[in-house]
Amino acid sequence: QAHYPIVYPALLALIWLVWPAYPDNLGLMRLLSEMASGLGILVAYAYFVRSGLTTRGLALLAVAMTAFHPYRVIQATIVYSEMVYTLLSFAALYAVARWDEESKGIWDLRRAVWAAASLAGVALAPLTRYLGAALVAGGVFHFALRRAWGKSAATLIVSAAVFAPWWLWVTLSGGSPYLTRFATGTAPLKMATSLADVLVYAVPNQILYLLPYSANSRIEQ
Repeated sequence: QAHYPIVYPALLALIWLVWPAYPDNLGLMRLLSEMASGLGILVAYAYFVRSGLTTRGLALLAVAMTAFHPYRVIQATIVYSEMVYTLLSFAALYAVARWDEESKGIWDLRRAVWAAASLAGVALAPLTRYLGAALVAGGVFHFALRRAWGKSAATLIVSAAVFAPWWLWVTLSGGSPYLTRFATGTAPLKMATSLADVLVYAVPNQILYLLPYSANSRIEQ
């Protein structure tokens, strides 16, 4: 399919391979959302505490209110990509925070693990929901603010290398990332409108997610 980011459909396809009995397998697909919802809450709490953005009490209150919000409960019990994206995005943010902590000293295995986790999480975010492009922009900006130019460049290059083939294939095959669903004409025109929507809508709309942590880290320095 060429209409939605590939990670969530790929997970559903794996479930289908394991249990192809439709509609009985819908329960297992819903279980994926429920598990991602629970893990996402735990990782979000860990990120808030680890990054020093708030106290443990406030972090617990925030995730508890989120966990029991009626809209989230609905999203966590249906076959939607929101919960998987939430888990992935907070896992990426946590990995970025840990990579920051391992920025000094020699390049050891632990530092390499958090670097790989950070790059993989940020790069996969746009392939789970297109809005994840904002997480890429936030990661690049975050490391640039800390003058970690190598990490900033690595985040941009790896994310582009992972996302570009999918974006190009979707655009040329007549899919609909962002504004290309409204565009008509040649493939270059569709590619231009797709890129414009990433820059004008998705990135500015969500880039503030990483700003508090970036500013807090800069102050600590």
